[in-house]
Amino acid sequence: MKKVIVKSLILFNIIIMNAQEYKPRDEKFPIQLSDEYTLYQKIKNIEDKNILIWELYLKKGERLSLLDKQEVKRNNIRKALPFIDKAIEQEINDITMLIPNLIDAYKEKQSIFVFLYKDRSAMLQNYTFNEEKKTFKIKEYPLIAIGGGSVMNFGGYNMGVQKIILDDDVAFAEVAASRQVLGGGGLKFLMIEKGEVRELKFKDNYKTVRFKSPITSFEKEYLSKEIKNQFVKHKLLKEKDRFVYYGYLKDIRALNIRGDGNIYLFYKDENNPLSYQVIKYDISTKEWLINGYQEWRVHSTEDKGW
Repeated sequence: MKKVIVKSLILFNIIIMNAQEYKPRDEKFPIQLSDEYTLYQKIKNIEDKNILIWELYLKKGERLSLLDKQEVKRNNIRKALPFIDKAIEQEINDITMLIPNLIDAYKEKQSIFVFLYKDRSAMLQNYTFNEEKKTFKIKEYPLIAIGGGSVMNFGGYNMGVQKIILDDDVAFAEVAASRQVLGGGGLKFLMIEKGEVRELKFKDNYKTVRFKSPITSFEKEYLSKEIKNQFVKHKLLKEKDRFVYYGYLKDIRALNIRGDGNIYLFYKDENNPLSYQVIKYDISTKEWLINGYQEWRVHSTEDKGW
């Protein structure tokens, strides 16, 4: 029986290592939010109480602020399997699915947006600070539920975030999360503007324009001219109309699989002078999708009716 358990634990270790190939965002490898601020997580093992404590800290100079905290109880399986040692006991428990994990974050004026795995979900937290009172307010947005059973059967979890900061008040992010072996998860695209979070769902509507044309360079000046030319060609703009291109973001698939995935291009124009618009470009088919999405507000846990 012991031999079977050890073999299973080797598989368990491989799964978890593959799921977490990045360095943990701890005190040695924090997220640099600005010249002044860093963000990191800390995990404490309280052996006598059989719990782990996860904490999220914001650091400014020598000042530390505890932003979030969660206790995780470990199942004590020593009674059921008294022959196993403590290291194996910890590996057998599905503890990795219960401990929160900091993935990414960015600072926007008086707010910090944090992407993390928590409560079996890909989640976004928004911390709004009052520097005078040295207080903050938190909103949590559950984005993607990550279901499934044990790690041994369903694998660990994967979570990735790609983002582009468009200006001081606006960011666009792609969030992907799933179990490694048997489903459970999803993909979401977010526009975060002045503290409001909206999800973009890409699908055709009455204004949608589709066409195929290769993009041969991602140099900013070339793309700015190319997009404007395509808009004029397809009668979306006139030559004299205002158009400003801001940048692009490759999705997670495009970063990891050569020749596949999508690229998202951001602009403002004569028809939309105040709000950022998004073009979806398919790398493999060379197809452009313009005006091909709808936006929906993402509710926080404190919204009424949640």
